[in-house]
Amino acid sequence: MPIRLQLLLFGVIGNILVAAIFIFSFGYRENIQEESSNESLLSLYESAWYQTYNKSFDAMAKWLPITGENASYWDPNSEIFLDEVASSNIFTNPLLDTISADRIGDAQYLIELFFEEELDYGNLSYVMAYFPSGERIYCG
Repeated sequence: MPIRLQLLLFGVIGNILVAAIFIFSFGYRENIQEESSNESLLSLYESAWYQTYNKSFDAMAKWLPITGENASYWDPNSEIFLDEVASSNIFTNPLLDTISADRIGDAQYLIELFFEEELDYGNLSYVMAYFPSGERIYCG
């Protein structure tokens, strides 16, 4: 086999090998990039969900009866919004008083007052309240 043909053959085979390496490395790089992008998006979405969950829980935790910032709203001896509704003298707290006296209209009004700011600012999506019997007092 003449040297010219050998050189030409080596050149063609070399170029084919280089092209094959480039094609393989391009495909490999695309797969790695797609996997890392999927992992990155997954961690981003997971982080966003946890932040939303924690923010929502913090907004709701304000209203826990014992440990929340607004726990005084559930205290039977609390004197919050005393002048808003007439008293039945069952409890000092007007909300618990209206619930105990089965006065739905007054209870709804007080619940709207309690949660008005939280609902207006979007910290809470909705509020539902029930009588001890299971009858719904408020959904808003």
